[in-house]
Amino acid sequence: MAFGKYAVDYEQRVDIDRLRKERLQRAREQMEKDGIGTLVTWDHANIRYTTSYYVTTPMRAAEMTFVVLPRNGEPILFGAPTASVAEKRMPWMEGRVRPSLGSPKVTAKSPEDL
Repeated sequence: MAFGKYAVDYEQRVDIDRLRKERLQRAREQMEKDGIGTLVTWDHANIRYTTSYYVTTPMRAAEMTFVVLPRNGEPILFGAPTASVAEKRMPWMEGRVRPSLGSPKVTAKSPEDL
């Protein structure tokens, strides 16, 4: 049986919250396996995978959007045009959306310093 692509209240479809949690869990498991403490990614597909943030197609090459994912923490998104707007659209990222730093160079002693 094929289901539609939109959320409805009369049948169980894709559980998006579960999908986000499972993606993060898989990323953390792979980081553990590979001995990676913190992942930093500028790739739009990886940004989408770790945060569900959609980098607009025409702006992918120009946006300074990236994600910092500590293995034992939550992802932090840098580069959303307006943090308050992004957090309204993505309440699961509340408090973890930052403006672009203008350059893909980040220095911090720990993820908490970001």
